[in-house]
Amino acid sequence: MNDLREITREPYFLEKAGFVRREEETADVVRWVWYEKTIESQVTFVVQVEFEMSISDDPFVKTSDNFSYSFNGVFLKVIEEQSEEEETFVKTPHGLPIALMMHEEPREIDRLQLRVTTLAELRSLCKMLGCKD
Repeated sequence: MNDLREITREPYFLEKAGFVRREEETADVVRWVWYEKTIESQVTFVVQVEFEMSISDDPFVKTSDNFSYSFNGVFLKVIEEQSEEEETFVKTPHGLPIALMMHEEPREIDRLQLRVTTLAELRSLCKMLGCKD
């Protein structure tokens, strides 16, 4: 199957292609599921394949048949990495300064939806961005 829009079962092939599965933290039976591949340089790019996953609890089917996936799109997240740790001085309760190394978390600059709907287009995108398998 090449068309991502036709996927209804868990796309294990994305993990085999080097994507990492991440799931929305919720108890809802419908949640977002992302498969991400990170490309690091001065700016970090994350290729993100997004699905909506629905869970049913039909006891008469295999467990895997209780999960239904619906393709939402392919996104490119742009993340700005903080270049250096910054030294900050704080005072203790006794008024003595202590140097702390403060590290800022990476900041998401943007998340762009791409017109990628097939596995072949996804592979081409990853190759073009320099993804390592």
